[in-house]
Amino acid sequence: MADTITNIENLLLGFTNSLTNASVGLNKEFKTRPELQELPFEYHIPKMSIEIGVNLTTTKGKIKSIIFFKKESSEEETINTKINLDIVATPPRNRPAIIHNEANNEKTGKRKEGIFAIRHQSGKYMNAENGGSSGAIFLNKEANQVSLDEHFTVYRLPDSTVVFQTRNGNYLTVNEEGHQPNFFEVKALPLKAGKEIGPQQKFVIEPLNNGEPGVGLKSVFSERYIRVGDQRKNPQLYADKMPFTRDDVFFITDNES
Repeated sequence: MADTITNIENLLLGFTNSLTNASVGLNKEFKTRPELQELPFEYHIPKMSIEIGVNLTTTKGKIKSIIFFKKESSEEETINTKINLDIVATPPRNRPAIIHNEANNEKTGKRKEGIFAIRHQSGKYMNAENGGSSGAIFLNKEANQVSLDEHFTVYRLPDSTVVFQTRNGNYLTVNEEGHQPNFFEVKALPLKAGKEIGPQQKFVIEPLNNGEPGVGLKSVFSERYIRVGDQRKNPQLYADKMPFTRDDVFFITDNES
């Protein structure tokens, strides 16, 4: 056992050096991007399993995973060592989180407002399109699968704006006047007592077909809905049936289900 621990320590040391070299290369590649943020390494060693992770944050909204090393033993012990490079969209305070795409006009300096996203902690997305005919919520084509266990808390602000708060502390707002959805950091939205929709409703994500019109949030335990879109040019959010209860959990579905 002592030899195994020593081997693990040597393995970690070797890959720490590798990660340092890799980070240097990445910093050179992204050195002109002020939005780049490199987080500390995270080491997890449960039951002889080793995982080395590096998280990089940019505004590109793309995800990439790199596995440097993976070894599985037929014995009881299993060693899995990998490095994950997660590039995710993180908005600056008080500004909309616009995920850049090929439609941006870099020559004129104008940005095309296109896709806004709710980001899962894994770095995957649920998106709301502000330019579509129905204002439907759909999955980012780059995301493919989205975890089903993400929860959102819903509030209503004094100006009738509906707010989704994710567990990572970010907000997605959908204004009932048809304004485009925007991301804001926590301190940018002063919440007031008595303005919540229900007792902090929880929502979970379920995959949909891309571009499905008239998408809503459906309770897992009842037939209650909060719908988004529904043949309107701009995203609208409203309750189909009220009131909700504290135990209601919602997932994204089409309005016909």
